[in-house]
Formats: sequence, C-alpha cells, structure tokens
Amino acid sequence: MRCTLVCTVAAAAPWTAPQPGRPPHRIDALTANGLIRRRLAEVFNGRRRPFLVARLSLGAELSVAAEYADGRREDFAARPLLASHAGVHGPDEEALVFADEYASALNASAVVAGFGGEAEARVARTLAPRAAFVEHRAVEPFYFGEHAWTAALRGRRVLIVHPFAATIRDQYAKHARGDLLWPEAVLPRDLDLVVVKAPSSLGRDANGTWSQALLDTKAAIDGAFPVDAALLGCGAYGLPLAAHVVSRGASAIYVGGGLQLLFGIMGKRWADRAEIMKVARESWVWPSPAETPPRAEVVEGGAYWGF
Repeated sequence: MRCTLVCTVAAAAPWTAPQPGRPPHRIDALTANGLIRRRLAEVFNGRRRPFLVARLSLGAELSVAAEYADGRREDFAARPLLASHAGVHGPDEEALVFADEYASALNASAVVAGFGGEAEARVARTLAPRAAFVEHRAVEPFYFGEHAWTAALRGRRVLIVHPFAATIRDQYAKHARGDLLWPEAVLPRDLDLVVVKAPSSLGRDANGTWSQALLDTKAAIDGAFPVDAALLGCGAYGLPLAAHVVSRGASAIYVGGGLQLLFGIMGKRWADRAEIMKVARESWVWPSPAETPPRAEVVEGGAYWGF
C-alpha cells in the first residue's frame, strides 16, 4: 500500500464572492458519483489538486449557514439549536467561530451535496459559487454498487474521522479478513485504514468549547498524516475538519451520517428503510454503549444509535 501525498501544506484558496442569479443546477446522484470517482483518480495520478466534497445537513448547521449567507454575523436565531444539537456551546462567540469555519469550508469546496431545498440552494449559491451542486446520495457510495466512487480508493491510505472510531476499526478488520460488510467495489479490502475519533456533538464537557474540540481533532488528524484521502462523518465538526485535511494536501469527502453504514454500523434512522435492510449482513452491528453519549435520543430521535 502506498501514499502518494507530497507532504506540503496546500495554500488556502482565495474567497470566492457570491454569484447572484438562479439557484444552482443540481446534478443527479449517479452522475455525481462518477464525477467524484474520476476526480479521485485524477488526484492519485497527479493530474488534479486535492479537493473537498461537502454535504449540507438539514439541521442547525444549515440554519446558521443560511443566516450567514444572508449577511448575519451575530445573534444567530439558530444559536440555541446549534448548542443543543450540534455541540457548539461555550461563549456566544463560538457560534460565529463555527459559522466562519463552516462558510470557509463551503467556499473551498469543489462539490456540494444537498437535498435540494431553497435554503440549501441559497447557501450553495452564496457560499460555494464555484462548486458543483449534487444530489445528497452522491456521497453515499453503497447506492452505486460496482460503480461506487470508493472503488477509486483501492490500495490507498484512507483516514476516517468519526465518533464511532473503535467500532469502525473492528468492523473493517472483519471486512479485511473476508467477513464482508459490502462488496469490495463499495468497500475495498486493501485500504491502509487509519481512524481518528471525532468528538460527539453531545459528548463534550460543558466547560469545553466547540473551537477547542475542533483544534484538538485537527491535531489528531495531523498525527495521522500522510494520507491519500479522508472520509468524514462528524456533525458540525465535519466540514471544517474536511477543509483542514485538504489544506494538508489530501482530498476529503464529507459523507455525513451514512459513513457508519459503510462500515456496517446500523442506526435507528435506517432500521425501517427497505433498501438498506435488504443489503444488511449478519456482520453488521450497532454502536457500542461506550459510543452512545447521554441524551443521544435528542439528536434526530437517536438516529445514529439503537434504542
């Protein structure tokens, strides 16, 4: 296994001004999956610089991003939701720190995945005018079988940033031994996988701050380098951490909540989805009690855990 990363820090891209006009055209998921796969191959072949794929959420993060896109820089209406559901607590200034980091990451993105709502379109047009706007499922490779963009990662050193770090390590070890979680085109067995535990949006000590947790996790990511690419699923920390990965010289794809499914980790959100349950395998598990923070049910009804 090899890592082709040249260990230099990429210069931050200049801020791109908003582009007024019609909402951005949203590329269908299958086409976008192919786009991501090709771009990864081009990076690994030295024909393209590392790039960032962002994914917009529908919760507190999007609400604050929409306010930011409209010019607000203080007194965010979504501030209480950001604290209770996204872990952005501490001094009031933390909301602006988050908003600045989130907006900067979006502005540096080459691809932005979203559900297609009006707020998402406004955020994409204003904060990520250079990016291709794509359907949200494009970042979830298990929908594309042998054509999945993750096939481009074969033999690469891949960083995973997620709160379920221990279970992801255990699950991938089973997969690599032949107890497959997915077909190999979806999850290659020859990855040099390195996992960094991300903070849970509910698990931070009340005296801590979101920005300190972000700095701590950036330092942990730095310790994992060099890597070829990173996949992330870590709530409000995700896009700023993904942008940090790209600044270090590797491509980053923010998969979001679906990243746990890629490693055969079930969550309440998917337990009644026929398209997921029909491909679930006996090797799949639920998050461990140690990875289930207090009040987990507050976040989307406990969508990422089992109750």
